[in-house]
Amino acid sequence: LAGWAVVAWTVVSKPGISADWLHFVWMLLGATALSALIHNFRVRAFRDYVSTLDSLEKTQEYLFERTNQLQEITQRLTTVMKEQRWAEDQLLKLYNAVEYSASAIVITDAEGNIEYVNPRVTELTGYTPEEVLDKNPRMWKSGHTEPEEYERLWKTITSGNVWRGEFRNKKKNGESYWASASISPIRNSEGVITHFIAVEEDI
Repeated sequence: LAGWAVVAWTVVSKPGISADWLHFVWMLLGATALSALIHNFRVRAFRDYVSTLDSLEKTQEYLFERTNQLQEITQRLTTVMKEQRWAEDQLLKLYNAVEYSASAIVITDAEGNIEYVNPRVTELTGYTPEEVLDKNPRMWKSGHTEPEEYERLWKTITSGNVWRGEFRNKKKNGESYWASASISPIRNSEGVITHFIAVEEDI
């Protein structure tokens, strides 16, 4: 474009140049300038197009990566939900097995305080759950079992072993009854004894 401007200036600066010729030179110069502008516009447009394609490609890669991550998370959540549902079903089975057992079942904390009794305990002793919760099972003592036996019992279960034997216990109405019992420790995931469970049969 600069070269055409020099040519045009050289032509128009000569004396005696005709108006038509001068008009032609300016038209040619204008057309050249317009052609250069269009070329530059096309170059910029092409560069912008290439840049846009590159951005779109990167965006697609990002979205694809995120989609895969979301799919993995969804699969993990589905697996966790299935495992949780299975665990809940197992707990429900265990609860029903204990709750509706024909044996009297008592669960205490590590200090021997009652945390749970099933309905069979109420049938056997006459005490409701509200009357025995947070109490010690010695409330059923009739006085017929030697203190040494209770000491052996406590030493056995706190050592992590199972105690088996018979008790002569007392009901709420004062009547006594014989029960065959099995008392076992319950450990947590770290192996620490946290509870004891007693299963009794009226004999």
